[in-house]
Amino acid sequence: YLDIVKATAIELVRQMRTEDIFSLVTFNDRAEVQIPSGNLADRGKIETRIRMLKNGGGTEIFKGLETVFTQVCTSLRSDFVNHIVLLTDGRTYGDENKCLKVANRAAEIGVGISALGIGNKWNDAFLDAMTSKTGGNCMYVVQPKDIRHFLKEKIKGLSKSYADQISYSIEPGPEVKLQYAFRLEPESAPLQTSSPVQFGSLAKGDHLNVLFEFLVNRVAPDARQVALANGSLTLDIPSRQVPVFVQRLNLFRSTSNDPNTEPPPMAIIQALSRLSLYRMQERVHEDIEAGNINQASRRMQNLATHLLSKGENELARSVLAEINHIQDNSDFSEEGNKRIKYGTRALLLPKSGISDELSDNNAG
Repeated sequence: YLDIVKATAIELVRQMRTEDIFSLVTFNDRAEVQIPSGNLADRGKIETRIRMLKNGGGTEIFKGLETVFTQVCTSLRSDFVNHIVLLTDGRTYGDENKCLKVANRAAEIGVGISALGIGNKWNDAFLDAMTSKTGGNCMYVVQPKDIRHFLKEKIKGLSKSYADQISYSIEPGPEVKLQYAFRLEPESAPLQTSSPVQFGSLAKGDHLNVLFEFLVNRVAPDARQVALANGSLTLDIPSRQVPVFVQRLNLFRSTSNDPNTEPPPMAIIQALSRLSLYRMQERVHEDIEAGNINQASRRMQNLATHLLSKGENELARSVLAEINHIQDNSDFSEEGNKRIKYGTRALLLPKSGISDELSDNNAG
């Protein structure tokens, strides 16, 4: 893996602008600043330092994350997109809460965090939780050749950002709870449900599609509408002289004793259809945590059937193979969990080759 990471890093450095700011930190049981935060005026020196990188020992993400966050803070600029890309192939132990606190600090000053998990030994739930705090996303790499693709796509997206630090300060209405939030595009990922909800950045010409699930506990008999949430949408547009833009955004839903029997808008139906397979595997995890192994197995069988109907044969085979492991061990295997979780998530992405690659890799 390291040789591909080094070659890709050098390729990206060559493609970036001289005025762009770059830093590189490596970590195992300690963190080391390989390239201090600065511009790319001396690319030759930077490339030489990258070529000298060697594999280390264990994995303590907090030390690496805290060190690189400090580096980003030394060169923080409001007219730049400030972002950390974390690569790991191991499971960090005992420092998860410290990492989440760093992510909170990063979100407060507009620094995004994305993660690339390599292989099967890393903690996907933790990395998803950490990156969602800043509006970033977590990606799964099955094969070494995928590292280059994912890193280049990530940097390309950041370089094209039109708006950054997009967030929604949300206050649910009376008797209303925000139960679930998911960003469909760009970069499909679960979002945190606490305020402010971080949406991340948006490239020029792209769309931001987010799905909220609200639970309304009670509606007054004479109510004509329910206030789902009040809040403000905030974003930074670095190219503007006054970059911060704030728009009030309140969400309502009409109510009636004689409800309209027309189906929901097609956009919502399509969004729910795209998300349903990913949500299905989430519910399998809930079944397992509750000890309902038979229910989890039935739900996995149902997931495989739906995947087959959509032509996702390789991913369906991965689901079917994982049923035996769940029945024997009352849990997912590490590999099966990631293949299914990120495979169903990839189905939400536009057909740009990413979901196809993940499906092909499921054949292994």
